[in-house]
Amino acid sequence: MTTDLEIWKRAFKLAYFIHCDSRVALCVMIHGMELAKLKARQQEERTGANLMKMSDCQLFQVGLLQASEFYERRQELTQLDDARPAEWEKSLLEHLIDLAFSTEGMTVGLHIRPLANEDLIIRYLKHLALVTVTRNAYQVMVGISQFLYRHGVKEMEHIHLLIDPDLKRGGVSGKSYKTSRKRIWNEMVSRFGNLLSLRGKGRFHAQERTLPLLALVNDCLDHLALWDTKHYLFKDEPHQAHALIHPACYERVLKQLRIKNPTANLTIPKFMLPANNGFSSRPGRGQPPDLTQQQLQLLQEICGKLSKRRKESEPMLLSVRVDGEEQTRLNPLSERFCAFPVKPRSTIIEVYSIEPDGDLLLANCWLAGLEEIETPCAIAETCAEGGQKVRFDIAFAEDGASSVEVGYCETSPVRWLALEWRRLAYRLAAIQLKPATTWAVGAILVGLIALSVFWLRQKPSEMPEVVKQPSPTVKPSPADSPRAEQPLLVENRGKPEIGKGGSSSGRNSSRRTRGLPLGSVARIHIQSFGEDEFGIALREGLIDRLKQSPLTVEEGMLPAADAILERNSGSGKRPVRLRLVNKEGEVLWRASFKQGETAQIAESAVNLLVQAIESEKRIPR
Repeated sequence: MTTDLEIWKRAFKLAYFIHCDSRVALCVMIHGMELAKLKARQQEERTGANLMKMSDCQLFQVGLLQASEFYERRQELTQLDDARPAEWEKSLLEHLIDLAFSTEGMTVGLHIRPLANEDLIIRYLKHLALVTVTRNAYQVMVGISQFLYRHGVKEMEHIHLLIDPDLKRGGVSGKSYKTSRKRIWNEMVSRFGNLLSLRGKGRFHAQERTLPLLALVNDCLDHLALWDTKHYLFKDEPHQAHALIHPACYERVLKQLRIKNPTANLTIPKFMLPANNGFSSRPGRGQPPDLTQQQLQLLQEICGKLSKRRKESEPMLLSVRVDGEEQTRLNPLSERFCAFPVKPRSTIIEVYSIEPDGDLLLANCWLAGLEEIETPCAIAETCAEGGQKVRFDIAFAEDGASSVEVGYCETSPVRWLALEWRRLAYRLAAIQLKPATTWAVGAILVGLIALSVFWLRQKPSEMPEVVKQPSPTVKPSPADSPRAEQPLLVENRGKPEIGKGGSSSGRNSSRRTRGLPLGSVARIHIQSFGEDEFGIALREGLIDRLKQSPLTVEEGMLPAADAILERNSGSGKRPVRLRLVNKEGEVLWRASFKQGETAQIAESAVNLLVQAIESEKRIPR
């Protein structure tokens, strides 16, 4: 990810507007760039239909907003929590900034001020933009229309239809709105906690005088509007989100729809601050100090050195932190994963390599983004520049807590062999073998590894198996039912055939079933896929496609039909899994499909099923 100097200047202006502190702003810029690199990799690998795609410039902006939360929480804890010391310790990045600038004979301005009402208003707006922009434009519309301007549901529907005429996101139904509003509300309460003055479920006390705050709100929203976009365009989701956040664009949208001026509906929550913090403003917030060309180049050199360190890093000890607090450590030489519990409402998991030159960020996992999957378990993987892959295996519980397992491996063959050699040396040193024996065993193992790599040409592309740790009161899913646990008795031979948007899973198997085999299936009954719009549309699409195939659709269930086609799981927001079951309850065929249109999923499913049946007929019994 390359960033020119103009973007650096804009990033410093945004970070300084939020924190009003030069050193913190510089640290936020560097940390934001590191997060943007990781987020760019995650965006390439992740295919979540509920997330909009962003450019590198927009990912840098989102990384800035995410990175600033560490310094915001630190200031809030030290100034508002009596159990915390009055002064905070400098972070590793702050030490790095001071050291780099002092080496070049430059100084960094530092301004530590008491936390004020103005700071919390800006942080509230920043967090509102962050938790919605990282999803999609529909979430931005709900957040701005409900948590900043009090619009009614009908007005929100008109706004949504204007910016998204095809209704690609959400919809005008009450369920989409209620789900989105509840999620955003939980995010805001989780972030500010006791600082918000609540007045019931889903509501907070508003500040009495909002007109004097209008200029501050508009200035903040102008900084938060997505970069790399043009005004008054709705051609894609980043432009839609920009139009909803940018004050001038949003006002133009409301005028076009003849909706009341947003100034009249402006609602800012009331914050619980000590009496000595007051409501003082920051006169220099909008005029950050100018960064010289030399300072900007120095910042880019720092980011380049961090990237180079990641490429050359061979971690000997990993530190796993949740929201900045270390939870456990992982020694790659003696263990391949570590497990630990995570408290409810935790935001981010970070993995650092502990090195003499300072801790190095390798990977992160944002827990808030995984709730869209709607399953009790989730797996997230991140690969750093040096090929270090970190996997997060997460099991969610009903109370919001979770059990997390972090696994580590190398994907580069050379680095993987080096790591395995270090692990071997570590184990041999632990059992205290004689030097001659150590060298003999090492030579034999190295020879075997070299032969296996040469002849089999295997590359360690998969993470090591992780032993599941029980999560506290994990909610059971439909996949945990006894029927779903039955073994796959009849499946396709050879490699699974992959259709457009879907994949068929299975292993080679020649054993017979107790009931009707897959090759003899001719009459299929399609079970109800639920009363939701997606399930009804998918079932109708499958029936239409089956009628055009050699197979027959039976309206009645068994014994009129040879087998039943079921939807095991999935919806319009997560992968769809289908399976074919005979009279004995044996799974004859199964396939999974990525999110997409129901017609496309139906066409791929029927094609794969017909191919599987024809292939089974050709297998000699």
